[in-house]
Amino acid sequence: MLRIPLLASRLADARRSLRGARAFTLVETLVAMLTGIVVTGALFAILEVSLHQTARANDVVQASQLGRAAMTHVVDELRSACISSEFTPVQASSNSTKLVFRNAYSEKAVPTSATEHKIVWLKEGGSEKAGSLTDFSYPSNGGSWPTFTYSTTESPVGGTVVAEHISESTNAKGENVPIFQYYKYATVAGSVESGVPVGTLTRIEPGKELGATAAEEVAAVQISFRAGAVSPLYKSHGSVADFSNQVTFAFSAPNPEAKIEDGPCQ
Repeated sequence: MLRIPLLASRLADARRSLRGARAFTLVETLVAMLTGIVVTGALFAILEVSLHQTARANDVVQASQLGRAAMTHVVDELRSACISSEFTPVQASSNSTKLVFRNAYSEKAVPTSATEHKIVWLKEGGSEKAGSLTDFSYPSNGGSWPTFTYSTTESPVGGTVVAEHISESTNAKGENVPIFQYYKYATVAGSVESGVPVGTLTRIEPGKELGATAAEEVAAVQISFRAGAVSPLYKSHGSVADFSNQVTFAFSAPNPEAKIEDGPCQ
């Protein structure tokens, strides 16, 4: 008999609890859904930015690797061009987009052959190889040291593509820097007092092409370019890397006297 009132009391309490409880309203449900959509959208945006930055970083690394390989190729070829004071490395017709030089590799003291190279940069445009750096090689076909003869025919078909997606780099003023720049020994040593830049080299203004006389004076070549990733959209992604290196044709340091008479490969 005592259990019945207790049970009735518990049932009454349960009814009152159910009357006090209520479900979510339509407004609350919509607010919850909207909040979920905003949070999900933010997460997807963060994911997209992260993926984009990762892809860009990978492209920059790729551009650096390709550019470094291209620079190494050109520099190594040039370092084998200074083999005798009787041998002129850089040849006439070289300009800011075409470097013509001769080098030789030999186990003997006097090489029995040499190779003429034409490393050409094609500006971007409609050409199939636009934006590429290509090395055309012409082995000697006669003559003897130090005067060899080379083929006078047009460039061989194809050539070796050293790198693609190559463009001119820019300096601090935003001006384009030529792919190839040429330097000769200054006739007067520079000093702070004289106002002449300190150094033994002075830049040759090549104009359209180097003449025979100017080519014989070239003591150093500076190579500068901007390499891009394989992706055709490397420019819009900013996936580029700048490179610059200078090769001096010399067996020893020039005599830094008031009048410098050293020439290339001396």
